[in-house]
Amino acid sequence: MRKLIPILTVLMVVSGCSDFIEVEPQSQFTASNFFKTEEDMNLALNGAYDGLQSIGQYGQYFVYFMEVSSDNSIQESSTNSGGVFAAFDIYNVQPSNDVVNTSWNNCYDGINRVNTILDRVDEISMDDQVRNVMKGEAKFLRVLTYFNLVRIWGDVPLITSETTDPILAFKIGRSPITEVYDLIENDLLASIQSLGVSTDPSRASINAAKALLAKVYLTEQKYTLASAFLTDVIGGGNYQLLSSFQEVFSVENESNAEILFEVQFTESGSANAGNIEGSRFSNLFAPIGALQLVDGVGSTSGDNLPSQDLYDAYSAADARLDGTIGTLADGRIYTKKYLDVPLTPYNAENNFIVIRYADVLLMQAEVLNEIGYSAAGLAFDYLNEVRARAGLAPRSNTDVSDQAAFRDAVLLERRLELAFENHRWFDLVRTGNAIATLDGHSATNGPVTLSQNQLLYPIPQAQIDIMNNEELMYQNPGYQ
Repeated sequence: MRKLIPILTVLMVVSGCSDFIEVEPQSQFTASNFFKTEEDMNLALNGAYDGLQSIGQYGQYFVYFMEVSSDNSIQESSTNSGGVFAAFDIYNVQPSNDVVNTSWNNCYDGINRVNTILDRVDEISMDDQVRNVMKGEAKFLRVLTYFNLVRIWGDVPLITSETTDPILAFKIGRSPITEVYDLIENDLLASIQSLGVSTDPSRASINAAKALLAKVYLTEQKYTLASAFLTDVIGGGNYQLLSSFQEVFSVENESNAEILFEVQFTESGSANAGNIEGSRFSNLFAPIGALQLVDGVGSTSGDNLPSQDLYDAYSAADARLDGTIGTLADGRIYTKKYLDVPLTPYNAENNFIVIRYADVLLMQAEVLNEIGYSAAGLAFDYLNEVRARAGLAPRSNTDVSDQAAFRDAVLLERRLELAFENHRWFDLVRTGNAIATLDGHSATNGPVTLSQNQLLYPIPQAQIDIMNNEELMYQNPGYQ
């Protein structure tokens, strides 16, 4: 399956928003004199996909926002990189945290790449169907990024045109959450109209767009709308659960029939820790000193280690346990889903799965229950399809006897099935279970305290300082 390779020229052209408002000339090329042909636009689109690989997005930092902050994982060391990663584990993330600032910048860099395409593609001579597909892919990428932004920070700047003038960026403040979700819904609906079925999960497809829109509607509690799109995906017959849970994540079985959308990485000959062609997960997620897990290639960081609580949540009969968590001879447990021997340090082959079919089935089980609990309804069928692959007995109305019990059953199943795939934090927040579940749970240095304001992360202090306008760029409550 084709891997996405960074296009250096395109990165220089479309990364003008890497610090959101700080635009520096990095090449003799400009957007106005470079984007002339369909091939140029394809290079730009590849560059937009490449933005998802960035360190601040799926390349590394999202895992701290979305897993380490949850009860799924911990940081083995509280002092690695000055403690900026462990801060997510102990709920002490400050506006000055470099992870927060880098993720913000990388997200808006990715949005600017997409906006450059959307602002210029109509000027290029090409087949209209090709153009529409390109627009659909670009909007899907913008939606995915804004969906992450709005769930991490709440109100965020809504930028829908290419940013070329740094002065104008000083005038772009935070938009209300409702406006961000309006853009997300409209962009996805437009994408669905133009995208087709694809067997390449590294590219946006109509089914990936429908599944993502369903997740958006689920988050907004628009359950009937979510169910309709999930029904389309399930009924299309384009995806299936693999017979083996472990094979879903095997580097020898990448881009398999369970995956709707993934961020692809490929090991390269570039041996540097900042490499974003190869994935960093093997070195990052192995316990400190467990060099045997990476065959002695580079160091290991002890990031995103499974919590004991997650390990204990699996039953002995659950086949997913062995595919999710491993145990070293010294008793330490580690994440197995992203295990691979890197070619060079921080340079392995693992892709990052964003949407897969098991997630679709569990979303459908959840939304059907929210529409109305049924003691013998389809919601049980979808839940039990996922459990059957794990080797577990089906749930029924005898042990899940009402709507509230079914909610708990789905939330648990999502945790066990989708651990370390960047769903847990958002699942707990959107279901209203974050405080009850996470306040007092054991993290890096023991029990932690989580407050309501910490369900959103702080706006990077660098952005507030640059804007110097509290009406446009204000801090989230509870942070200084």
